[in-house]
Amino acid sequence: MYYRVGKSTEEKTQMTTANVSARRAVPNWCARFKGWAVVATLLTALVAAFVPSSFAQVSTARIDGFVHDQSGAVIPGATVTLKDEASGLQLHAVTDASGFYDLEGIQPKTYTLTVAMKAFKTSVQEHLTIHADDRLSIPVTLTVATQVEEVQVSAAVAPLVTSDTGAKTDVIGATQIENLSTIGRSAVELLALLPGVVNSGFNILGGTSFGVGPDAFNVNGLRGDMNDVRLDSAHMIDPGCNCGNIIEPNMDMIQEFSVKTSNFEADQGRSAMVMDTVLKSGGSTVHGEAYWYVRNAYFNANDWSNNHAGIPRPGSKFNYPGFNIGGPVRLPHSDFNKNNDKMFFWFGAELQRQVADPGTELAVVPSQRMRNGDFSELLTTTDATGSPLCTPRMGNDKNGNSMIVGYDGRALSMPCEVQDPNTWGTPLGIITPTTAAPYYSGTYTSVLHSNTATASSNPNGFTQAGNILLNEFPLPNYVDPNGQYNYAGRPLYPLNRNEEAIKIDYNLRENLRAYVHLARNADHQFYPFGIWSGENSGWTSNVPEPSPTLGINSGESLVLNVVQVINPTLTNEVQFNTQALWLPNSYANPKKLQKSALGLTFP
Repeated sequence: MYYRVGKSTEEKTQMTTANVSARRAVPNWCARFKGWAVVATLLTALVAAFVPSSFAQVSTARIDGFVHDQSGAVIPGATVTLKDEASGLQLHAVTDASGFYDLEGIQPKTYTLTVAMKAFKTSVQEHLTIHADDRLSIPVTLTVATQVEEVQVSAAVAPLVTSDTGAKTDVIGATQIENLSTIGRSAVELLALLPGVVNSGFNILGGTSFGVGPDAFNVNGLRGDMNDVRLDSAHMIDPGCNCGNIIEPNMDMIQEFSVKTSNFEADQGRSAMVMDTVLKSGGSTVHGEAYWYVRNAYFNANDWSNNHAGIPRPGSKFNYPGFNIGGPVRLPHSDFNKNNDKMFFWFGAELQRQVADPGTELAVVPSQRMRNGDFSELLTTTDATGSPLCTPRMGNDKNGNSMIVGYDGRALSMPCEVQDPNTWGTPLGIITPTTAAPYYSGTYTSVLHSNTATASSNPNGFTQAGNILLNEFPLPNYVDPNGQYNYAGRPLYPLNRNEEAIKIDYNLRENLRAYVHLARNADHQFYPFGIWSGENSGWTSNVPEPSPTLGINSGESLVLNVVQVINPTLTNEVQFNTQALWLPNSYANPKKLQKSALGLTFP
């Protein structure tokens, strides 16, 4: 939450902040949001009245400047009006004795700035695009009135430049968001277009619509988990990892976003990058759209990793149907908002139905001969570094001298043991070298003692638990020309999401306005290799687990913002926001991992 006091004769902005982020379950988000709205109203009143002030971030903008005549003399008492070209909402200010005006709490939209004074021509500047957190200085010069009482200036050709702050800010507006191509549906992907931003190695091409977090990019050489993403000034970063977003900035749901990469003010609270996104708003007329984005492997060539492994093209599919609508709020049989200038709404929803191909997963799994206790295959099998899978170790020659066995390209000059997991140190087999490195070929001598196996063991030398766990691994299905892997998998990941957002803007009075947004992302993710796993994702597991993992997750956001213009030189702004993230990942079939299902009998 923050509370803001702005004054035209001072450059200070005082605020109080207390953001809430949590990971918790939410059974009924609509019902809870209704309760949140009541709590938010009470909290904002308490905060405004009692808490001390400190600096905090805002997403609203500010415009100020001096009004002069042609001779350079200041003009006090001039009326300054800023009109939202979409909704008709107006903000007013009056120049003080020094000819200075200040407009605070401006939402990022397109405006017309009008300055009027008796005996002077009215100045009108149209199509002023205001971005989130802009700090603009717009001086105005009035000329003495003649028969022409109004002078129009178009700002479409000359975009405004922020001059009141030294922050390095890049803005990507609605036109760019609409026309630039992305792999998925997250505007975070567009960060790659900005100077000083590089991909940290995350595979965007293999990602889904919500597969790219802000940590996938390094800004000015800094760590990706230092980046921040905000929606209507509320933090959306997953607090558990500083990586993914609680609410994804959907390409068709945000109006614009700005990115600060250096020299921004300390109230931003981050040291690498701040990405400010703004949810769309409704206007004085009804507008809507429906769309369906489709990506299908049918239109694509095979993946290079599949071609390398001799695996056919996977059946990945991406379908993104959605719609949004916005306009004035009208009540039946009522004169409320009859002029379409009081209350406005915007609602958007999108279904994301995806079957993703993460690429070929290569692994080493126990062969059938290994499951029977025969490890002779290790004589000619190497790992990814070219070292033998027969583990190198310290050993001694026949004279007791210490030496390295099978390591660092040296000849394997003494037997390499494959040890019995039942009795540590007892060899199951001995590999006797016959040639020098790097081939490590030799003869294999079995020293299994099947006649002494206990009741809990099997003739192959493994315990009951060892045999069960071995059989949970898939059998080899791949012949690697380099001799490093014997298993190749290409599972498809069903990753589905529903995204909804609604925003209500309410012009209570000419000097009092508010907005509230509710947003929700609901995921249904399926991980056959385990959650966030697989060689291609940088994790350790790259073979299927006994049961796939389900991620039935949700993220929710509530933001309430109130701006009051007390007088032409004093503005109050209060914002309350709270976010919740729920990640209850679990096995789809947990019974498959129970002892009874696996056949384990020990306590």
